[in-house]
Amino acid sequence: MLTTTTCVTVTCDRCGEKYRDEEWETTVHFGTESEALEWLARSGWHVTDDGRALSCEQCVAERLCAEQGHVVEYWHDCRCRPDLGHRRDAEGRCTRQFAWCDRCQETTRRNRPAGQTTPVDKAVA
Repeated sequence: MLTTTTCVTVTCDRCGEKYRDEEWETTVHFGTESEALEWLARSGWHVTDDGRALSCEQCVAERLCAEQGHVVEYWHDCRCRPDLGHRRDAEGRCTRQFAWCDRCQETTRRNRPAGQTTPVDKAVA
């Protein structure tokens, strides 16, 4: 028997990512638009009031970071090999540091602030 079924799928307007069930690695199909919009609003997607503009959780995070800056809790010292050519301090430690944004997961790098001696620095908001 052949049956035609109409369903609603969701795609991010910014990056084109489809709303997926990560556990099952499948695109999610909804019975109605209102069901999809309610689910998306609870799942971290940005949905405009009229439901016509949709942004996935990652695009929302990237937009917020572009507007408000990254959310970094800790900076970690680089543990590179000396042959990479990074500058070294008097103790021979690399002066570079890195951190991950807690919101968008982007890696950020910086030179260790002068006078900082601890290997991990809690970021100042």
